[in-house]
Amino acid sequence: MPFTTRMYARIDDRDRITRFLAEATEATEAGGGEPRPGYWHPGDLIWGMHQNTVFDPKSSLRLWEDATTGALLGITWLETYAAAGEVETQLAPAIRATPEGAAIIAQALAWARRAAARRQITSLWTRARDADAWQVALLAANGFARDDQHNHYIHFRRPFDAAPLPAAPLLEGFSVRAVGGLDEWQRRVDLHRTVYHPSRVTLKAYRRLRAAPIYRPELDLVAVAPDGAFISYCILWYDERNRVGEYEPVGAHPDWRRQRITRAVLVEGLRRLRALGAERAIVLTASDNTPAIRLYESVGFVLHDHERYYRDGAGD
Repeated sequence: MPFTTRMYARIDDRDRITRFLAEATEATEAGGGEPRPGYWHPGDLIWGMHQNTVFDPKSSLRLWEDATTGALLGITWLETYAAAGEVETQLAPAIRATPEGAAIIAQALAWARRAAARRQITSLWTRARDADAWQVALLAANGFARDDQHNHYIHFRRPFDAAPLPAAPLLEGFSVRAVGGLDEWQRRVDLHRTVYHPSRVTLKAYRRLRAAPIYRPELDLVAVAPDGAFISYCILWYDERNRVGEYEPVGAHPDWRRQRITRAVLVEGLRRLRALGAERAIVLTASDNTPAIRLYESVGFVLHDHERYYRDGAGD
């Protein structure tokens, strides 16, 4: 299958990629059996593109298309931070484990190396799930080795038919609700920037995020203290095609952690997803984030997969 490649160019590319990710998940999940490769939730794309005003998709997001039909065969995402970079490629299920798929991966990694060099990036990483043996082997063939010095990600799932939603009582005066009007947006941004300091999230970016496709204001939740302060939060993204909701991001102010506040935010999110018809929820966290792991497990999330880092030229 001949293919062509180009950089992201226009807003309808974003919408094509959003559909591509949902369709890839649907095709993979419908196939049954394990292991299955994991695709980004559409919310990963929208959050990644719109959480800040620094990321430029026209220089960092590459599309791979069928040369005959123009169908989207895959995407490659390159993001850089200081002297480090991270590249990820998502391929259509039909070309995984094929010579064409292997060729796209090889070309994507070569492009990322060239782009990283231009940006004076000295360390380049990518990621692969343990369940994706084909991807892991392909990374090794292209000079990437697993980096066990780097914390990896743990993927969790919570099917709604697995267990009833847990109770999550709050002390009097506390509440969990959706973020309100314009007058609350800066407080919401300030909370995120405190939780994930240093952060590139800004009010301008948050305004843009709220206008993005699949963003639902009723799924942008905050826990509110009696004095009106925002103390914990999450955004939920809902993929209607696959009936799956994703938490991204989740956070709590340092002064309010381990007080069951964020647990209440998670449970309210689960209630809202179930009301929309969701069949499962997903979330991921770093392997060394023991409090988050325990928190997710406390509301019924179970381990689904591990996603490891692989470094270019590791061991050279």
